[in-house]
Amino acid sequence: MGIKPDIPKSPSIISTENIAPAIGALKAAASPATTKYVKAYEKKYGKEPDSLGALGYDAYGILLDAIQRAGSTDPQKIRDALATTKNFMGVTGYITIKNGNAVKSAVIKEVKNGQWSFVTVVNP
Repeated sequence: MGIKPDIPKSPSIISTENIAPAIGALKAAASPATTKYVKAYEKKYGKEPDSLGALGYDAYGILLDAIQRAGSTDPQKIRDALATTKNFMGVTGYITIKNGNAVKSAVIKEVKNGQWSFVTVVNP
């Protein structure tokens, strides 16, 4: 029929043209942890990390932090430690767990002359 509808996509389905601005913003807002992560990733894989990889890295980091704070591998103790996560400095910014949800830094970007440019980071 020749119909090609524009289907809304999940944030987890990101094209490489959308990833580049996200990584550019990540670099522009770089903390020492971010810079270290990006350099290590580029060295190992020969390319820039994507935003989902950075978020996964932070999720792993939050879990390790919770296990250390729990002082145990008991699931309930880890769950309790996760619930009290506050101002965890990840590669994507500060992360706090509130009511089971991640409250985190937001990167503000704008489009100038058809190109994404970093404006600022807003921390929770």
